[in-house]
Amino acid sequence: MTRPITIAGGGLAGLALGVALSRRGVETTLHEAGSYPRHRVCGEFISGVSCNTLVRLGVLQCLSEAVPLANSQWFDAHGLLASLSVEARGISRWRLDELLQKEFAASGGDLHTNSRIQPGEGIIQATGRIRTEGKWIGVKCHVRQIEMKADLEMHIASNGYVGLARIEDGLVNVCGLFRKSTEVGGRRALFQCLEAGGLGALAQRIEASAPDPDSFCAV
Repeated sequence: MTRPITIAGGGLAGLALGVALSRRGVETTLHEAGSYPRHRVCGEFISGVSCNTLVRLGVLQCLSEAVPLANSQWFDAHGLLASLSVEARGISRWRLDELLQKEFAASGGDLHTNSRIQPGEGIIQATGRIRTEGKWIGVKCHVRQIEMKADLEMHIASNGYVGLARIEDGLVNVCGLFRKSTEVGGRRALFQCLEAGGLGALAQRIEASAPDPDSFCAV
């Protein structure tokens, strides 16, 4: 392939595709509406992708800081439901997006941040789903001083669910999806959602575990 390629969207899909194309000598330009690094509402663990696929994409080295996740436990408000084995890698979007964009630049790609382009012929759309007003809210934060019961914890609430996953530098990512309420807002949105869903004890556990105030985000 010799035709230049333009990618709209610099998330995981856009950056990984950009690296793969650039490494194969394809002139690739990528436009990202935001900038790096940034916090994203995301479970922040990768599963279901083989090492062979990551090598073919040219991004395996970007996961060198990821934490291996080998076990998970599922809970509801009454206690433990199940324990399962998993095979995943935990790494924050703050770090992974930054490593991927550096790899894209190093491979010869042309990256434009804070830039939007309109869909058109020859433009690959990697912008994800168009945001629309919905009935759900996604919230996340990072905590440091929390004792984990497994590498990955999943907690079912009456209004949604939340997961806790080990990531790099001794951090734990807390990310949940809940039915939206007009009473929820600001940096306390996560705790409000947990309390409303019957997971007050988990909310207290997280709030007592040194949350990073800069990592709170919602969508």
